[in-house]
Amino acid sequence: MDYDILFLTSKKENSTKSCIINALVAEQQATNTQLHNILKKQYNKSVSYQAIRQALTELEEKKAIIKQKKNYSLNPFWVLELKDLVYVLEKNIIKKEQMKQIDKQTTQISLKNMYELGHFVLFSLEQQYFDWKKSNEFYVQLNHLWIPFADNMRRKRLIDMFKQSKTKVIIKGTTLGDKMLAKWYERYCKVQLGVKWDNFCEYMVQGDCVVQIYIEKELQKKIERIYSLSNIIRGNLFKQIDDMTYNEHNIQIIITRNKHVAEQIKQKINTYF
Repeated sequence: MDYDILFLTSKKENSTKSCIINALVAEQQATNTQLHNILKKQYNKSVSYQAIRQALTELEEKKAIIKQKKNYSLNPFWVLELKDLVYVLEKNIIKKEQMKQIDKQTTQISLKNMYELGHFVLFSLEQQYFDWKKSNEFYVQLNHLWIPFADNMRRKRLIDMFKQSKTKVIIKGTTLGDKMLAKWYERYCKVQLGVKWDNFCEYMVQGDCVVQIYIEKELQKKIERIYSLSNIIRGNLFKQIDDMTYNEHNIQIIITRNKHVAEQIKQKINTYF
């Protein structure tokens, strides 16, 4: 995914792309000829068919648009990922209190709920925020497996990230919920349930980056209760999952770039596979 979005705002060399995006927002889909007419009549742009074709080719390469037969339209995946980018920029730039740079190697991030946590992890994986060297290995150590995104597009992006990396996940929990979720995760990565460990936090490791996740006890107990056999049988599950996912809970993340610590955690996780 290319997040170069300057063409959306530039008034000079990239303005043709910006006008094409705006036209496709209004028209849903259009051919090269139709876009040429729209840009000429509505945007007062005198550009050749060749210039529009070149702009369309570049937008296709950025995966911002898709072509079906002769018609061009916005790529819904690009729209959703652009929305995610704006969301993260808002968190990190406008609401600076949620991210604190402790030192050159360590960053602290505050999140409100499991939705934000999943959102942040997906974005970080896609943009190599965790691993600047673009490692193809991803190690995860959790109390319980997380429920994948309900949104089909985000779930597909998560699957794509799993397929691009060798992912190994160890889980302390052995609840019915964990076992059910493991069936889904095992399609795309290696999973081991019932691994005993005493760490207070949960871990993700990619390259030299160690991500420590601290979830407050109230939320941990809520997840344990929701995943239990008796609760799943009793029903009212969807309301409880919504509560677990979207209600406000204190989640703290510490991101440290330390090769020695990262290697220790990787070695430990590898012993279970």
